[in-house]
Amino acid sequence: RRRLRMVGTSIDRHFAHKTVGAVIGALVPALLGGWLSWLIGGFSPLPALFVLAGAAIGFFWPDLRLRQRDRAVTQDAAEALLTYVDLVTLERLANRSGTQALHAAAGVSDVTVFRAIAEVLERARLEQRAPYADLQRLGVELRLPALVDIADVMRLDEAGAALSGALRARVKELRDAHLTAMKVHATEISERMGVLMVIPTLLFGLLFLVPPLLRLLSE
Repeated sequence: RRRLRMVGTSIDRHFAHKTVGAVIGALVPALLGGWLSWLIGGFSPLPALFVLAGAAIGFFWPDLRLRQRDRAVTQDAAEALLTYVDLVTLERLANRSGTQALHAAAGVSDVTVFRAIAEVLERARLEQRAPYADLQRLGVELRLPALVDIADVMRLDEAGAALSGALRARVKELRDAHLTAMKVHATEISERMGVLMVIPTLLFGLLFLVPPLLRLLSE
């Protein structure tokens, strides 16, 4: 549910994709199996097995794609959230209240994180209560700790505290943490690429070592 919400897809649409994938995964092997059976003039149980395997692969393919995209989507959401905090800070500098700044900043973009925040803010407005607890719950649901922290900072508005300085300091900390995480991720990718580059070198070296070794063993 969290991954679907992060990519802005409903559960009904996701299961529709799974159903279509299962149908396509079953239909392609069935057509090929029927064509081969017609060519050889006999019946084989293998096409039926391929139909079941294709249906299973097609059914679970949307889940695998969603899992593969999770890290990239989470990083995009974190970057969008940092932009949102910048917009909230600008709204506060324009002498808007904390709630007004949250609403105005959420309406700037229609990306998934902005829409989710706008929905939470609108629900809190209709229920005539402060949105900070709802924003914290949203941050926990989407696994975005930055949103929880920002909700804590914005809650200070109820006590009449000046938020602009606190927001700027907090967003600087969040950007530094995000940059550090991105550097660590880039280092991991570089290390994996280095390992992959070593393998062809080893194979190339073995091509030169194997013939002398074979001659020594034959002697």
